[in-house]
Amino acid sequence: MHYQSKIDSGFYYPFLKFKLLSVRMYKRYTKTHYVERTLRKIFFKAVKEGYLSVYSPGHMLPHIYYPTKKLVRRLELKPKSMYINENELMHDSIVSHLALAISLNSKCEELIMEHEFKSSKTGDGREKLPDFYTKINENGELFDDYYEIELTAKNKDRVVSKLDSYAKNSACKRIIYIFTNLRIMRKYLEYFKEVVELENKSKFYFLHIKNPAIDKYYIDSMKYIVFQEKENFEKVKSLFISLYNPIVPAKGLKEA
Repeated sequence: MHYQSKIDSGFYYPFLKFKLLSVRMYKRYTKTHYVERTLRKIFFKAVKEGYLSVYSPGHMLPHIYYPTKKLVRRLELKPKSMYINENELMHDSIVSHLALAISLNSKCEELIMEHEFKSSKTGDGREKLPDFYTKINENGELFDDYYEIELTAKNKDRVVSKLDSYAKNSACKRIIYIFTNLRIMRKYLEYFKEVVELENKSKFYFLHIKNPAIDKYYIDSMKYIVFQEKENFEKVKSLFISLYNPIVPAKGLKEA
């Protein structure tokens, strides 16, 4: 990898894939020979040139970098799907962090981010898209996994519609919802019980991130509710093995 002042699509590709990356996340994904200190200087230069913007999540966490409209216009055929909503930086950062971790897992054969679905020529733009999708190979058996990261409360009709769509879609093998707020998680569970038939419950995984500090390369602990055998949950847990400490059961939050 070689950085130049002119636009280098190869250098910026990780940002076009994951949208938001810290220096360390970029280094892990690209396996570049640059040390982090050098990468920071390169990123700072890109910020000065107007190709990257920087977001500080606070709490002594590293800066997160993301592509500007100037860069997107130079590199993308359908730029709108790449534009960053500054009100959703925390959400998009967590999405990028989790997606990158799974992409580094040897079981992951394919990973598609939401903006990549939107940029593709398939679909009419109205379909309900996940935050990201993965195809996972579990000892020769392929699983289509759909990830939803939920940080804020949403309209009930919107939530129910998406749950119902996932439940009825036979192509969805596993649907993994991740929350940072237990109150919101419990509300989703109420909707889940209302709309999802018994035979489809085992497709859903509801996970709670205790610490949403997204650039520490681990999450202190993750609580969960599952609707299937523990063995199946262990398979999902293993996808995140490079990211954080072991997942533990949530006290008082057993099978619904």
